[in-house]
Amino acid sequence: MKPEQLNQYLWKEAEKEFEEAQTLADNYDAIIEGKQQYEKTKLDEQLAELQEKVMDLDGELYMINDSYSNFKNKIDKENQKNKNFVLSKFTKDVLEVQDNLLRSLEAFQKHEDINNEVYQDVKDTAQQLVQNLAFFGILQINPAQGEKFDPNLHDALCNVPDNTQESGTVAFVGQIGYKINERIIRPAKVGVYSKQ
Repeated sequence: MKPEQLNQYLWKEAEKEFEEAQTLADNYDAIIEGKQQYEKTKLDEQLAELQEKVMDLDGELYMINDSYSNFKNKIDKENQKNKNFVLSKFTKDVLEVQDNLLRSLEAFQKHEDINNEVYQDVKDTAQQLVQNLAFFGILQINPAQGEKFDPNLHDALCNVPDNTQESGTVAFVGQIGYKINERIIRPAKVGVYSKQ
């Protein structure tokens, strides 16, 4: 290649590079805007993915909380059921002691030995036991004579024919009943007035 040809060739190459540089310069703003748009689109896609993951995690967290709440309620109910069972069993055992104390008091009264010191001790023990049971929510069902018979609270031992009393009312209490809150541990055993 001759120097003139080389010179022309180099000149053409320089013009091409200048034109490319000029095109790049002319398109610089468009390129920057395109790049920014591309980056924004990518960021929007990433944000959408993250929002979807957050929604999924929120759903999972809700399900976990719901499962935990259901499990806790189940355990609480089971614990309460077990507590009530143990309390009922204990109460029934203690009621046997209370019944024996009351029978002892009746025996003293039949023998008219109520001034006896042992009688007073047994009476005090029976009263203290009733108070202690009441402290734990275990209350007596001890209907008064003439009170309306309630099959939810009372067991009828027998009918007591009497035209002077209202039919369907309590004549006597054969055995005191007990309840824990509103749950009947043992109904009161009563005689019930009836018309002849």
